[in-house]
Amino acid sequence: MPKNLRVAILTDLSRYPPSVYDHVSCRLEQLSYKHDISFFKFPTIVDMEEGALKSFDVAILRPTDRWCPSPANFEGREEGAGPVRLLTISTGKDHLSKREFESEQHKSNFEIYNPSEGLNNARGVAAFNVMAARVLLSRLTMNCHQVDEGLFENITEQTSLSEKVWLALGAGDQAAWLLYHLLFSGVKTLVIWKDKMDINVFQECFIHIKSLECNLPAGSFIISEVSHPLEGEWLAKIQFGGSKETPEKANKVITIIGTSDKSKYTKYADVISVHVPAVEDTPDREGTINLINEDFLGQIKQGAMLINTSRGATVNEAAILRCLENKKLGGAFLDVLSSDAENQSDISKSEAWMRRREDQIFPKGQEILNLIISPHISGLVDTDLIPMWDDVLNQIEGFSRN
Repeated sequence: MPKNLRVAILTDLSRYPPSVYDHVSCRLEQLSYKHDISFFKFPTIVDMEEGALKSFDVAILRPTDRWCPSPANFEGREEGAGPVRLLTISTGKDHLSKREFESEQHKSNFEIYNPSEGLNNARGVAAFNVMAARVLLSRLTMNCHQVDEGLFENITEQTSLSEKVWLALGAGDQAAWLLYHLLFSGVKTLVIWKDKMDINVFQECFIHIKSLECNLPAGSFIISEVSHPLEGEWLAKIQFGGSKETPEKANKVITIIGTSDKSKYTKYADVISVHVPAVEDTPDREGTINLINEDFLGQIKQGAMLINTSRGATVNEAAILRCLENKKLGGAFLDVLSSDAENQSDISKSEAWMRRREDQIFPKGQEILNLIISPHISGLVDTDLIPMWDDVLNQIEGFSRN
């Protein structure tokens, strides 16, 4: 490595939430001063010329952006300069593995790192779901359109979820974070459905909530004794709003229900969120592919809102469109589409990719009211982006020391 490490930032920081932008900018400045690292920010340019990145030792990529470089952009490097280290801002398995960077022709020229692989992004996904519900509440006169992170810029905490009933299908490890984000939102009841429900889900959820560094004053909420009104079901209430000194003033209440019978609560839910993987039926277990279908939507409350941040195959998109048209659904927010699985290798999020993705589910020229689509970004809100950027910048700091 040369003494002065040259790093190309191939993502547009100006499009990030302000808290992330400020944090990353501060760290870049510190690393530049402390370790003689030169950072160069590149705008989102799809048609970057060949060799434009040949002088860089490290490149930072965000796979959810609408473009991605190719090996040709790095052509012309000096002999002996060593491989380019590509660092991805992502929590999943390496999104670049299917690209030509790892082909026989190029794999000796690049080393791919994913410092945040395996990071649990449940907190960000849960926060995204709550924000999506607020977006639907505040924008229920919008036409169908594609959105990105900028959608949330003007959503305020005042967008009320007061007295709403929220049904979370298969929340799993997102349940605790969903409960945390809903505690002070005004939601009256959170129903958590799992096909095999037991009390451990709630106990783990509550223990996790109590352990969070979330600015909740000690003693600000009190759990009632968990009861089992029916087999395969549990119920608990959390009183909150007090303080360590005056826990008796915890006068707000949220009811938490765990159930293995989703149909029992579907007709009461104002918001339905999907958190399940897409799995086929097995002899001993019902699958989740097409979980949200005509039958399910026929049971929902008139005007309910649907949010899907799990997998596109879990919902029947044609059925959703029909329910939006006849106003059975008050709004839908889809962060994933059924076509995403077919287009996984195309991670560039180009405008053409976005159009193809949309065209696969919408009749040409048709406008659908109260439908919002985002490009699979639910795990990349500020709560997750900051630790991911820290992982990437810590790795770069390690490169400079070695």
